[in-house]
Amino acid sequence: MYKWTCGMALDVLECPACNGRMKLVAMITEPSNIARFLTALGEPTDVPGRC
Repeated sequence: MYKWTCGMALDVLECPACNGRMKLVAMITEPSNIARFLTALGEPTDVPGRC
């Protein structure tokens, strides 16, 4: 699964530590659930700026 960011492809399922494959275990699509999940992780919930 690749994501295009600033003209470069980024493999979002590649482990940054060992370069192995990670598994997708859940797909969260409801905005309120996404915000709650990010808040619990201490991550920002606002939309990042463009490149």
